[in-house]
Amino acid sequence: AAFASAAPAAAAAGKQLLKSEWFLEVTAPASASLDGSTFTLTGLCKGKTLRLSAIAAKFSSNGGGGVLVEAAPESEQPALSGSKWVGGYPGWAGVLTELKASGRYPRPLPPLPNGGVCTSVTKFTSYEELKAGVLAAPGFWCDGTPAGAPPMTSRQQATLNAGEILSLLAGWRGVVMVQLWVGWEDETTADAAGIAQPLDAPFVVRALREAAGDEGVSAMLVPIVGQPAAKGLTAMLHATAAPYPQRAAHLGSFGAQAALVAGSPYYQLLIGMILGYKMDNIDAHITEKGGKLSRRVIEEADADLGKLHPNVAVLPWRVGYGSVGEVSGVSVGEVSGGEVSGDGAGDVEGDAGDGVGRGRRKKGGRKEKSGGSSFADVEAMFGKGKKKR
Repeated sequence: AAFASAAPAAAAAGKQLLKSEWFLEVTAPASASLDGSTFTLTGLCKGKTLRLSAIAAKFSSNGGGGVLVEAAPESEQPALSGSKWVGGYPGWAGVLTELKASGRYPRPLPPLPNGGVCTSVTKFTSYEELKAGVLAAPGFWCDGTPAGAPPMTSRQQATLNAGEILSLLAGWRGVVMVQLWVGWEDETTADAAGIAQPLDAPFVVRALREAAGDEGVSAMLVPIVGQPAAKGLTAMLHATAAPYPQRAAHLGSFGAQAALVAGSPYYQLLIGMILGYKMDNIDAHITEKGGKLSRRVIEEADADLGKLHPNVAVLPWRVGYGSVGEVSGVSVGEVSGGEVSGDGAGDVEGDAGDGVGRGRRKKGGRKEKSGGSSFADVEAMFGKGKKKR
């Protein structure tokens, strides 16, 4: 869900949607004041708990009513690192604790645009609507991007990450990469730009929590090779049935990151195949990045996948969402709906990645993993890229 600032839509041009727009994922039913003057929604935005309050026209000083956004008290702020369900992602709680102690996440809330007064608030979507959409027509979240595809709509971009997790839970993906932390941005620039973490996109945390309670799904955390997890961290979510754990582990072996793009046709193909994208769309992505998909590369990637496990990847690996119960004592899916959104942004390009292929080719066609002693080496080899929608 989302709400808009007073800035015109043109101000968002060329920016990531999560940076230019304010998305409020409602986490509690609407409440009303005793005199009926104010109706309030509480939810998450940029890692913080905010309140969106609508003032009835007859109680407004200007007679027109209005909508005000403000931060909730510190006692109501989320403590993600202490959430029991986070234990379903081994090692993540420690990273979150480190980031919180250093003040890197959640960051202090940037100044609210227009003094916190909204110019428009409209419903964007709900978690249940997103789940139903993924189940009914999973192609957008499963197939990759076709050649010549139009830019994503605001709704598609905002819910892309959560939708990919849900496509796994619905059985239509065997492996999904989720960027839990982007730490390679220059911190000074990040502070000035109000960098948005993929984790803060609508419904991502909720979908991760649901996945943690699904017995048919498991996860492993993957840092950039040779770097601390606070530099970059991706969760490899996968079905527990073979060959998906083996394929996810293979991605983890060379430090693949969801928000970075692989630097060679071989690794772009390998990652795309493991993630279940259509071959034509993988080919289109490789061509867009200046590469070329040859028969030799296809045969090599196919053979390498076969070596990981003899089972063939068949999708869907199950039909429909699995049952979700308690996650380390915390009930999953207990957050109620009721979403609002802003209409300040138009269609913009996506900001999701889907993989860095770490490694270089030796003479004779062998693949050599790179040690990656510094992040400068990572960027020099693979670059910071934006893939997909």
